[in-house]
Amino acid sequence: MAIRLLIVALIVGLLFGMGEISRRLALGRIQDPNRRRVISMVHRLLTLFAIAVVALFSVASDLSSLATYFGLLTAGMAVALQNVILASLGYLVLMGKRGIRIGDRIQVSGITGDVINMGMLQFQLREFDAQRGRFTGHVATFSNSLVFLSPATGLLRLSSAPGKAVAAVANDNGTEPDAEVHESAGAGQR
Repeated sequence: MAIRLLIVALIVGLLFGMGEISRRLALGRIQDPNRRRVISMVHRLLTLFAIAVVALFSVASDLSSLATYFGLLTAGMAVALQNVILASLGYLVLMGKRGIRIGDRIQVSGITGDVINMGMLQFQLREFDAQRGRFTGHVATFSNSLVFLSPATGLLRLSSAPGKAVAAVANDNGTEPDAEVHESAGAGQR
């Protein structure tokens, strides 16, 4: 067992040394500080990944236990990151053919506003008071995952034609609806 630990320590030391040498060689030719930082970070991550692989293979007595470990690790990651995954998939739906764009006037959960920012996990609205016809000064932030919630939560994209609104939410069965046009008083005013 002591010899096995010594061999693993020697391999880890070699990986650290090789990672540092390759990082210095790569950074010696790059002048831009931002690129230097990114390349340095990538080298460190690759070195740590290689060390993690060596450590996993050293503690695994056979490959079936390693496969079990990776299966449980993947399931744990999926559960831990379910909200992030859902919001990322919501981003793809929102950016789709019937999705929303920056500058669109939409209504979400009773809040009407113009989309001012679209991110991978959330989007922001500049709130608009339809009764007064002006912006309130508030910014509302919503998770992209709301497109998978019940239609009662609602995301309504207001079209540019006065008096018409286009629904842009998923149906109960998770499919995107055909463009439904609803009559609403003053919905398309900008």
